[in-house]
Amino acid sequence: MTKITAGTKIPCRVNRTLDKGDFSMLHQLNWFNMAVHSDCEYAKGTWFKERSLAGPVIFTVADGLLHNADNIAGLLAGDGYEIFAYIGVDNMKITSPVLFGD
Repeated sequence: MTKITAGTKIPCRVNRTLDKGDFSMLHQLNWFNMAVHSDCEYAKGTWFKERSLAGPVIFTVADGLLHNADNIAGLLAGDGYEIFAYIGVDNMKITSPVLFGD
């Protein structure tokens, strides 16, 4: 068995481009309806210049890409662990916005 440590890089084999329909559906699902995420006219006046994906939604999409590829489950299984539920996420930092086409 190998021991997974903080900072372990987890490769993702799945690619997905997010379009306007994805943005709308994801924001409707979690009720993030702030103007910068839902109003294209308002968003034009922000430093984003267009609607952006809300931070918690970015985490959800990234998590879905990783789990779709079963990378995390495979790494944890090597240490004898199995995922049943999240109990927390520590030190997550979003360093740039997600915009249409990302």
